[in-house]
Amino acid sequence: MALLAGSSVVWMAASNFASSVSQYVHGLFGHQDFSPEQALASTPNIDRHFIPRAPMSAENIDVATLNTLGRMGLKRGKEITKATHPELYSAWEIMSKRAGFAQPPQLILAESKTVNALTLSREEVAVTTSLLKI
Repeated sequence: MALLAGSSVVWMAASNFASSVSQYVHGLFGHQDFSPEQALASTPNIDRHFIPRAPMSAENIDVATLNTLGRMGLKRGKEITKATHPELYSAWEIMSKRAGFAQPPQLILAESKTVNALTLSREEVAVTTSLLKI
């Protein structure tokens, strides 16, 4: 069977389309590295205290919490600690003591365009990157 001159162009167009659809679907449902450092640092006029000073980690966040974030439309989350956000975490400790907590709840930074803070459980609170940007 001989290839027609136009058939390779059609094949390339179909291949490119399939590739772009695959990338789009992976972007929606796939897991990519979430870099709050980049998300916050790229915001004009942001207070430097809200930009992480140390690499953030998701290793102390359990799978059930990440699943809960996913059901709420927040795909990724990283833990805010004293090392990553010293001023923010100090304020969090003070607020937790005033609220009567013996131990401050785990504070999680979740990527979202929505300005929000969520209580996930008695031990976990999520704050969105958009809230910190404001």
